[in-house]
Amino acid sequence: MNGSISVLHVDDEAEFAELTATFLEREDDRLAVETATSADQGLDLLEDTEYQCVVSDYDMPGRNGIEFLRRIRERWSDLPVILFTGKGNEEVASDAISAGVTDYLQKGSGTDQYELLANRVTNAVSKLRAERQAEEERRRFRTLFDRLSQPTVEVEYEADVPVVKRVNPAFEETFGYDADEIVGDSLDSYIVPEGDADEAKRINRHVRSGGLLNSEEVTRRTADGLRPFLIQNAVYDDGSGGFAIYSDISERREREAELERRRELLRQTEQLAGVGGWESDAERDELRWTRGTYDVHDLDPDGPFRPTIEAAIDFYHPDDRATIETALEDCYDAGEPYELDLRLITAENERKWVRASGEPVYDDDDEIVKLRGAIRDVTERKRREEELRRYERLVEYSPEILVVMNEDMTVEYQSPPSPLFEWDPLAITGDNPLEHVHPDDRDEIRRQFERLKRSPGRISTAGFRAEDAAGDWRWIESRAQNFTDDDTIDGILVAMREITPRKRQERRLARHNASLEQLQATTRTLLETTDPEEAARKGLEAFESVLEFDIAGIWLSTEDRDALEPVAVSDRGRDLVSEPPTYTADARSLSWEAYRERELRYVSDVSARDDRFNEDTPIESEVIVPLGRHGLVNVGATEPDAFTEREIALIELWSDTLTVALARAAQLEVLREREAELTRERDRLDEFTGVVSHDLRSPLNVAKGRAELAATECDSEHLDDLMRALARMEELLDDSLALARRGQVVGETVPLELEEVATRSWRTVATSDATLETDGKVPIRGDEDRLPEVFENLFANAIEHGGDSVTVTVGRLPDGFYVADDGPGIPTAERSRVLESGFTTSEDGGGFGLAIVEQICTAHGWEISVTESETGGARFEVSGVELIE
Repeated sequence: MNGSISVLHVDDEAEFAELTATFLEREDDRLAVETATSADQGLDLLEDTEYQCVVSDYDMPGRNGIEFLRRIRERWSDLPVILFTGKGNEEVASDAISAGVTDYLQKGSGTDQYELLANRVTNAVSKLRAERQAEEERRRFRTLFDRLSQPTVEVEYEADVPVVKRVNPAFEETFGYDADEIVGDSLDSYIVPEGDADEAKRINRHVRSGGLLNSEEVTRRTADGLRPFLIQNAVYDDGSGGFAIYSDISERREREAELERRRELLRQTEQLAGVGGWESDAERDELRWTRGTYDVHDLDPDGPFRPTIEAAIDFYHPDDRATIETALEDCYDAGEPYELDLRLITAENERKWVRASGEPVYDDDDEIVKLRGAIRDVTERKRREEELRRYERLVEYSPEILVVMNEDMTVEYQSPPSPLFEWDPLAITGDNPLEHVHPDDRDEIRRQFERLKRSPGRISTAGFRAEDAAGDWRWIESRAQNFTDDDTIDGILVAMREITPRKRQERRLARHNASLEQLQATTRTLLETTDPEEAARKGLEAFESVLEFDIAGIWLSTEDRDALEPVAVSDRGRDLVSEPPTYTADARSLSWEAYRERELRYVSDVSARDDRFNEDTPIESEVIVPLGRHGLVNVGATEPDAFTEREIALIELWSDTLTVALARAAQLEVLREREAELTRERDRLDEFTGVVSHDLRSPLNVAKGRAELAATECDSEHLDDLMRALARMEELLDDSLALARRGQVVGETVPLELEEVATRSWRTVATSDATLETDGKVPIRGDEDRLPEVFENLFANAIEHGGDSVTVTVGRLPDGFYVADDGPGIPTAERSRVLESGFTTSEDGGGFGLAIVEQICTAHGWEISVTESETGGARFEVSGVELIE
C-alpha cells in the first residue's frame, strides 16, 4: 500500500492520544495522526478534513465511542473506524459491531499494542482502497457491458498506439477477427483503412486528452471488407486507454445485431462473470438461462427442461427458498438488487453453494421491464472458508503457543493466547526468547537452536522454565522444527505447552519416593536384625518416626502358639494397652489358633463395614495387621478419624516388611556365614592380584631393563625377539589383572550419556586416521568407571583388526546399543568364542579384551552378542540396557 495515511485519533485523555500518535507515526512513517479530545471535536474535524481512518476511545464524556461511530456512519458510510478502548467486554464489542465498526482493539499496558494498532489501521485503509479500486474496475466494465449488443474493444495506449487488451464476441462476430489474433497488437493496423490514417490519429489524440466520441461515423475494415460504423467511447480517467463501442449501421448488420441481441447479451454476461446468466421479463412469464446456468443446475440445455421462476426456486434448499423468493419480490417490485450465498440441490441431487445475484433493467420511462442476473458455483470456496474457520478456531483454543523465530533467534510471530489458558503468556514478538528463559536453562535451549539451524526439517523437543506476563516462572515443554526452506513459515517453528502442574506432580512424587526410600532404609535395618523381639522394638520405633503413625502395640506368638504376648507397647498418642486386640464383646484374649481360624483383620470404622464384629466393638480409627504366623500389630491414630487409603497402604507395606524381617531372622545368620566365606575368597583374590602385580611385575621390569642395556652394548638378532617376548608378557600380565579385577560386580549405576562416554573412551585408543561416528545421544544407566572400559576394548579390537583407517559406529538399539566397524569382520564359526577368555585371532593379542567386555556387560545385567555390520565388519550388540527416556 503506497501513499500517506491521515488518521484522526479521538480520546478524552489528551496525553494518551498524543502518545498513541507518536507511536503510530514511529511504527509506520506513512501514518500522519491528528488528535481530538471529544467526539464533537472529531466530527468537526471530519467535516473540514479528509481522513483515511478514525481511531476512537469508547468511554468519553458527552458522546461515547459508539454514539460517535453512529454519527460517522450517517455521514461517511465506508470510512474505517477502529474502536481502541480500555473498556473491553462483550456488550461493548456487540454494540460496536452493530454500529458498523471496522475493527475493535482493547488497550494494553505495553507498547506492543501500538504496533498492532498500526497494523489494524494500515490493513483497514488498504482494504478500503482495494474495494474502491475494485469498484472503479467494475464501473469500467459496466461502461463496456451496458452496450454489450455492440462490438466493443478495450485498448491501452502505448506511445499513441491503441493496443488491444480485449474484445467482446460481438466484435469478433462483426469484424471477423479472433480475439487471439489481435489482442496485443495495434487496433488501427487491423480496422483503419489506409486512407483514414489521419482521422484515426485525430481520434486517438482526442481520446488521449480525455475527450469523448458521441456516435461519430467512421469507416472501418472488417474481414469481409469496408463497412460504416458509429463509434462511441468510454475513457479511463487518466487517458491511458478506454473502451471503443462500434455500431454497425449497415442494414444487414442491423438486422443480425437485433436478432442476436439477447443471445449475445447473455453470452457476454456469462463470459464477464465466469458464471451462468439468466434473464426474466417483468411479467415473469419467461425465464431464459445461459449454458452456464444449466451447468450449475446439472441440466442439459438441449434437454426437455424449460426454466420458470417457480421451477428455479424449487432447486434451492428448503431452508433458503423463502430468502430467494423475498429477494426476487423486492427486485421485481422495488427494484432492489440482491447478491446472496444460498444452498442449491441440483438435478443430480448434489448439494452446492451458489452466489445468486439479480438486478432490475429499466426502460426510458424508468419502468422495470426485466430482471437480469447471474449464478455462480461457490461450493469449493465455501469449503475452504469452513476449513479456514475450523483451523483458526482450533488454533485459537489450542493449549499450545506457536512461535516462529528467524535464524537470529528473533521471534517474528507469536500466536495469540488461548482462552483455555489459566495464565497470561509473555508477548515476545521481536525479542530474543532466551531473555525470558530461566538462566539455568538457557545454554541447553541455545544448543538446541543451533542444532536446528544446521538441520532443516529436524524435530527437537525440550523442557525449560520461562517467564510469564506476571513475572512468574513456568515449566514449558517445546517441540521445534526447522522450516526455513518453507516459503509460508520461513523460520523455526516452536510449539510450546505449559507443564508446570506435571512438574509439580513429579516433585510431589519425588518427595513420596523419598519417603519410600526412607522406609526402605528402615527395611534394610529390620532385615539385618536376627532377634524377633529386637525387630519388633526397632519396627515400632522406626514406623512411628518415619510414617508418623502411633502403634498401640505389637504382639508376638509364643513358641507353642497358644497365645500372643506383647513385646512392644507405644507410649504415644493413646492409652497404653497390654492385652492383644479383641474381636468379641466379652474382650476375650485372642489366641493364635483363633486368629488363624478367623483370619482377623479389620480397618477403620470396621464395625460399620464387617458383620463379623458386633455392635459392642468400639469404633476407633485403628488397623489390626497380621504378621504372617508371627503375631499381630495394632496401629492406632491420635484422633478417632478414619485412615486414608494411602495411609492404609503404607501401614500394609510396613507390616509386610516386618513380617519378612521376622520370617528371615533365622536366615540372616546363614547369609552372614556365606558373606564371610565370600569375603575370604575376595581377600584371596586380592592377595593373588597383589602377587601377580608386584612379585611378577618386578622381575619382569628387571628383565626388560637388562634387555635394553644389552641392546646398547651389543648387536644381536635375538635381542629384538627378546624385547617382543617381554612386551608380550607385560601385556598378558595387564590383561590377567584386568580380568581378575573386572570379575567383581560393578558399582552403583548412574545416568550416563552414551555419546559422551564413547567419545571420551575413543581418545584413549584412536589413531590419527581412525574415525568414530555416533548416532545421537542415548541416555542409559551404568557404572561410570566400568562402562568406558567396554568401549575402550571394543575400539581397540576394531583398530587391531580393521587397521588405523577403520570407521567405528556407536548407535542405539530398542533396548540397548551397538558398536560396529567396517573392518574384515569375524567369521561365523568364531563369533560364539570371541568373548571367551584367552581366545584371539591375532598373533599379538592376549584374548582378554573382549572377555573383559563380556564380564562388565554381564555384571550390569546386560547381554552382548556378536554379528556382522552393514559394511561386513564386526558388530557387537548390547541388549537389556536400562534406557532413560
